[in-house]
Amino acid sequence: MIGETIGNFKIVSRLGRGGMGEVWLAEQQNIGTRVAIKVLHSQISADTEHVQRFFNEARAVSRIQHAGIVKIFDVGHHAGQAYLIMEYLEGETLAKRLERVGKLPLVELCDVGRQIASVLEATHSAGITHRDLKPDNIYLVPDRELPRGERVKILDFGIAKLTGTLASNSPRTIGTMGTPAYMAPEQWGDASKVDWRADLYSLGCVAFEMACGRPPFIVTTIAEACAKHLHELPSHASELEPSVPPALDRLLDKLLEKDPAARLESMKAVARAFDGVEKQALGTASTVSVQAIATSSATLPPQTNKRAPIAIVAGGVAVAAAVGGFMLVRSSSKPAHKPIDAAVALATPDAAIDAPPIDAAPPVDAALPVDAAVTKQPPKPPSRPPPPKPPALDQKAIHDVMLAHASQLKQCYETRKLKTLAGRINVHFTIGLDGKVSRTTADGLTKPLQRCVIAVVNGLEFPKPKDKPQDVTYPLDFQTSETPPPTDPKLPKEPNRDQIVAAIQTGLHACTGANGPARIVLQIAPDGSVKQVAVQGSIAAETRTCVTRAVRAMKFEKSAEGVHLDFPLVLQ
Repeated sequence: MIGETIGNFKIVSRLGRGGMGEVWLAEQQNIGTRVAIKVLHSQISADTEHVQRFFNEARAVSRIQHAGIVKIFDVGHHAGQAYLIMEYLEGETLAKRLERVGKLPLVELCDVGRQIASVLEATHSAGITHRDLKPDNIYLVPDRELPRGERVKILDFGIAKLTGTLASNSPRTIGTMGTPAYMAPEQWGDASKVDWRADLYSLGCVAFEMACGRPPFIVTTIAEACAKHLHELPSHASELEPSVPPALDRLLDKLLEKDPAARLESMKAVARAFDGVEKQALGTASTVSVQAIATSSATLPPQTNKRAPIAIVAGGVAVAAAVGGFMLVRSSSKPAHKPIDAAVALATPDAAIDAPPIDAAPPVDAALPVDAAVTKQPPKPPSRPPPPKPPALDQKAIHDVMLAHASQLKQCYETRKLKTLAGRINVHFTIGLDGKVSRTTADGLTKPLQRCVIAVVNGLEFPKPKDKPQDVTYPLDFQTSETPPPTDPKLPKEPNRDQIVAAIQTGLHACTGANGPARIVLQIAPDGSVKQVAVQGSIAAETRTCVTRAVRAMKFEKSAEGVHLDFPLVLQ
């Protein structure tokens, strides 16, 4: 599309591509104003309901009067594809920020949280519920007028719930809509009955991730996400990140209440609460929080760095891979957050299957909207205990024990020859009053590697806690200095999406029985095989099984990177 003209704007370059469409950078031909143009894929544009939801974004945004809303200038069709012309933003998403730094300092967290609440207050006043608030839909852009020099912009109102006159042309919502890692309990039932209080819960999930570097729940499937959001109380943020002050703990607990009526009364109240947490933090010695972070390496939260350069980083010590052997490297106690190195890949297909990313994105891609009809409503939530006191056992003592057994941990990946495996395993365990380890679990990377690490940790003995057993989360980072084998330069970056969609639709002629809107989400590996597939929406169980088996058996063209697809399922 580069060089084509949409309206008065000439397309300059592609900014991004996803399962639903593409985003292009364009310039006004006379004055050079830059805009972003979102264009739906051809097959999506042929679906009237999807196009209606797409244009909902423009209708919703036009009603909201706030500087934190992205402006939309025009909508229409170009060469059979629906498009939105919108404000071009220079900055980064909150998801990219968290991927880069792990978690936000308290003052920055409160500022971002307050701004999000302010934008959503204006959104709710216009009769709109966002329903898909997540770090990917929150943009941080430079703004000299604000004290911290940065403004929050909220994007993607494509599945927003509209009320009043706006609702008359809005497609009817059936089943569940949202992103599993951030969905309120009530969203797992009938999404048409969800009100503005669902955004309170989603903001709680986002704020929890800003504080701890991970969402409240670590899940690997949509079913698991549903069960946890409906029935399980999340950990207190201070259990994962000791520097979280009690006031923020209480605010997050209130936002994450299962019962919508138990949450705060408005987004305005949320903004005031974030402001109060920030003022309270600035009113105390700021060095306390910094020191708490620097001395609590054993409770650092999981991060999203999946492809860093292999070493086990046990708190502040790295067991680094070197030519001809391994060496211990003393590093700073302050955690370093490196950008993802796109040139480093997971070693084996098994690693890719068994390694749910530590930031809770499930194998069926929890970052995408889903339409799974889940009707079970949450029971009355159990009462929440007060946030725990800081652990009594010195974190350095825990680190010293882990360091003393670094060679055993090194063998976990050395014996499995996972020389290009990169990422983090978080080990969760309890140190009893006798110093022995119990209740050990792990998340991240491959399950065989997790089992090996758990076996090592179970055999360790720590100093005895003073008054009660102590729960510990300890990060082990795996990095590699080896370069993965080069990809064939003749291979395309990714296979042809339209051909794949057409082949799948043709290959499903034997599967019938869809009784409502349905979608198919799949991940195709570089070798052309189907690694992950999920069928979502109102569809009979036998049809879902038929589709899943048929797609898994398919083989597509090889590519350098593979591809992720998400498109409507059309069955005869």
